[in-house]
Amino acid sequence: MPGIHVPGLITAGTSISKTGKIFYDVTDNKKSIVVELKNEKYEKLIIDVEDVERAILYISTGNPLAK
Repeated sequence: MPGIHVPGLITAGTSISKTGKIFYDVTDNKKSIVVELKNEKYEKLIIDVEDVERAILYISTGNPLAK
């Protein structure tokens, strides 16, 4: 699948695992999260976010103002 991987710099694109497609857009492992999807084209999204804790809270509650 199309994509790029430069160790320590960037991983971006699509890969295929035994369980489905995974989309990556990671430049900083310390700021990346894994979003598991159901009934979608991709099984997982592995992406960078600005604030890991806030992103996880927002995704889990659906409330962008949750603290």
